[in-house]
Amino acid sequence: MGITKVTKATKPLLGGAPSGGDEERQDQKGAAEKGEWPEGLAALAPEYLKVLPKDRFTEEALKYRHTADGYVLYGVGENMTDDGGKDQDDGADDIVVRVGSD
Repeated sequence: MGITKVTKATKPLLGGAPSGGDEERQDQKGAAEKGEWPEGLAALAPEYLKVLPKDRFTEEALKYRHTADGYVLYGVGENMTDDGGKDQDDGADDIVVRVGSD
């Protein structure tokens, strides 16, 4: 699996691509170097992320969880409700990045 770039669909999650790189790419870089996904985004700072990403709607930390072979990184959508990482494909409006399957 190559590095997944931030797409038009995921830019709202990150508030547009922040200067200095994107969180998803840095998370994958950290996993590649350490041989496993981090327990949480905080494990990536400051070595891979200068600042931990925040949800653009709530200003709280993005949600992150492991899956069997990757992770889910998401923020709440305009409804301001944590739908558990479900996006429009699932009938909700969280803004979700999935790496691997879940």
